[in-house]
Order: sequence, then C-alpha cells, then structure tokens
Amino acid sequence: MFEEIIASPVFPPEIVAEVIGQLRDDKDALLLLSKVSKQMLYESRRHLFTTLQLKHKNERLDGFLDLVDARWTSFTPVLQHIHLLDLFYTRKFHYSTERNYSQIIRNLSNVRSVWISTLTPWEIIPPHILDLLFRLNIEDLRMSRMGGWNRESLINLFCRLPPSINALTFCDLGFDRVPDLSGCLPLFNGPLRFASLDSLSLILFKDVWDPLFAFGPDIRVKAFDLQPFHQRSYERNQYASFTSRFLQHIGPSLESLSIHLGGPYPSAGQDMEYFNFIDLSECITLRTISIEDIDLNGNKRQEPLSATVTWKLLSALPSPRILQEACFTFNLCISSLAERLESLKSFEWPDFVRALRRRFPSLKRITIQVATPASEDTCPYLDVLRRVDDLKVLEEVGIVKFRIYYSPTFIRPVFVLRRRSK
Repeated sequence: MFEEIIASPVFPPEIVAEVIGQLRDDKDALLLLSKVSKQMLYESRRHLFTTLQLKHKNERLDGFLDLVDARWTSFTPVLQHIHLLDLFYTRKFHYSTERNYSQIIRNLSNVRSVWISTLTPWEIIPPHILDLLFRLNIEDLRMSRMGGWNRESLINLFCRLPPSINALTFCDLGFDRVPDLSGCLPLFNGPLRFASLDSLSLILFKDVWDPLFAFGPDIRVKAFDLQPFHQRSYERNQYASFTSRFLQHIGPSLESLSIHLGGPYPSAGQDMEYFNFIDLSECITLRTISIEDIDLNGNKRQEPLSATVTWKLLSALPSPRILQEACFTFNLCISSLAERLESLKSFEWPDFVRALRRRFPSLKRITIQVATPASEDTCPYLDVLRRVDDLKVLEEVGIVKFRIYYSPTFIRPVFVLRRRSK
C-alpha cells in the first residue's frame, strides 16, 4: 500500500499529513511511516520530535548535545520544546565542553521553550550548559522544584533571561530564607509575564516586589497556584498579606486560579486562617478555578471549616458570570471502604451543584474529583455519585465530570523556609 502512495500523485500532501496526524500518539506507527518516504519522514518527525524529554540520566543530555553538534543532524528543525527532568543531580558527572556551541545553537534555532524540572540547586547546573540554554531564542522558560535559591542565583537568572522570553513559569522553587534583593529593583520591575506562578515561589520576591507595588510594576500572571504556609503564625500572616497584595496587583491579568486548602491534618485549622488575608476582588477575568483538599470525612470539626472557606473564596470572586470551569477535589482518607462510600453518599451533592450553578451561571464544566487513600476499583465511588439524579443528568450532558483517583498521602510537604527542597 505504501508503494502505491509513493508512486501515485493522486494523494496530495495534505492527505498524507492528515493520515499521519491521526497517528500522532502512536510512536511505533510513526517510526514505521518515517521509513516509507521522505515526505512521510518529515511529517512523522513533526510529531515524534516536536517535544524532547531528557530525564534521569545526565548521559542522555550529553549524548543529545553530541548529536546536535553535527552538521548532518536533520531532525532539529521540528524540535520546539525541550524538557530536562531530574538531571544535574551530581557534581561528579562532567559534561563535555569540547563542542561547537555555535553549531548547536544553529541546529536548535526553532526551540521555543525550555523546561528545567529538578531537585538540584541552581549553582550545581554546569555554567556552560546554562550559557547554551540562555543563548537559544526561547520564548517560554519553565523552572520547577529547583532548590537553593538566594540573592546571587536570582540575580544571575534574571540577568541571563533572553529578550525573546514572553512567558515564565516558576513552580515550587525552594530556599532557606527570603533573599534580600534590595538595590536590584530595576532588574525585577518588569515587564515580566508569567504563564504560571505559585505562592511558594512568589515569596522569593517579597522584599523586592512588595515595595514596588506602590509604583505599579509591569507584572502579569495568567495562572496562579495559591497554597498555605506551614510556618509560625506571624510569618504565615505576613506572607499571606503580601500574597494578597500581589493578587490585587495582578488580578486583572489572571485567568486561572488553583487553591490548596491544606488537607485534613493537625495544622489544617491554622492553614485555613491564611485564607482570611486573601483578597480576590481584582480577579475580574478569572475563567477557571480549582479548589483542592476539601475534607469529606464527616469530621464534625473539620468539614464545616473547609466547606466554609470554599464558599467564602467562591463568593469573593468579583465577576461570577465570567467563570466557565470549576474543579473541586474532595479528600476521603477514612480507612474503611464502607465508611468512605457512606461519607460520599451523605454529602449534599444536589445542594452543592445547584448553589454553584446559581452563583456562576456561565459554568460549562464542573469537575468533581475524589481522592482516596487506597488504590482500588473506582466503580463503587462512581455508582454512589451517579445515583444522585441531578449529577447523573448533568454528567450525561457533559456539564459534570467525575474523577476518582488514589492519593498516597493527603499531607502536603513543607516548602517554604525548608532546609532542603522536596
């Protein structure tokens, strides 16, 4: 069949591209098709190599750099996204410095985003690797889970940012203490565009952005992840006040908001107090919201607290007719399956969904997620939810969606002011 396609001119390139596009998630099929003809090779490469993930072994990145240091390398024109996952974990591995980095940059000229996700502190990443990454014409830089941030490393990062950058993502950046960035206000004044930012990484910039709010720094955030701080009361309230001022500043640019209530463990009550400081009054363009760690265990002390905070946050949104999607994650950490099902059954689901739709009449999707402490069959949970007439009808028309998943722990790790990043 493939010989006929190659020999016959009746199949236009658009048809071949459409056929291969339908197989974009089948790697084995794409590899086979790439051997059929040059045309299919090119079309297959667009799906095979648009995103490249190098993970766990430093040798893989070193071998990749050897590959793109060759003039005959031909797959790189389609490469747009590079994800470096759990690399740079040791100083013992030595990346080769004997390469033609100008040749590598030419071969990677179409790379538009780089994602570095590693537990390694910034200073352990080899300088010549950082030089290479920041010489690329990237538009999107994502950094997550990286620890050890201080004044010097932050200044080093922001001085390196290429002018082509138009989207940053900072997620779970760890540090031992809030760095003193005084004297560097122009460097952090913007314009800065964040595709995503979380409240834990935000604290890194407290001493520089807090004073700048009076001068209106040019900072915009598309998606924000709000998490409580498991610290002493004074520090928690101080960080919450700063986070609230930041949300007021970037509120008009915010489209997506995720909120972690803290989960059902001893300090959860104190964590709930954190949200009393949060002001969402400027989040006027919010289209999606996700609230996690809602306790659903029938605990008389805890359940009303998380439910009250949930509705308080929802009621604080200033433009209820703009919100289009909402996701709620309920925790079921009771040990007995029968107790978990009974707790799920006893929740007032019709009242919850009706109140939600009255408050947000433009909602197109309500996702109800249930996190359980055991890996087991999800059918009993879904059966309980689908017996609720209102939910069953809304699921059939696509407004409500259910997801049951196993969560090994409901205790979120301590991120801020930690000794070592998680």
